[in-house]
Amino acid sequence: MRLPGRTLGGVEMITTEPREHRAAIRKLRRERGQRYGITSAVVWEGDSPVDGAPLVAVVTNLDLPSKNRKTGDMAQLYILRSDMRPVEAVTTGADSATCGNCPLRPSQTDGVKCYVNTGWLGLLKA
Repeated sequence: MRLPGRTLGGVEMITTEPREHRAAIRKLRRERGQRYGITSAVVWEGDSPVDGAPLVAVVTNLDLPSKNRKTGDMAQLYILRSDMRPVEAVTTGADSATCGNCPLRPSQTDGVKCYVNTGWLGLLKA
């Protein structure tokens, strides 16, 4: 199903079908002579409405299917502190910039934890 559309380089980019979206990205890359696929993109940078800390929003899996068996073949959005590693933000309590006062934040709980797996996010650099 197509949504009222935006185009990028004359290619319609908004669709509810992931395969159509990836096909549009591949077509655009071919037209522009790009060799390598774009797998992630920063889509927003700004301050947290909770505490004013710097945040960044990153969309992943733009070119390749997600390996997340729960979500399937779809892009994923991460909202992260831009001035520190995600694991550092969780361990110091600075994750309040993205999580607010959620009762499932690790710093707010005794044993119960958020479902978000931040372990692999340690690979990311601020």
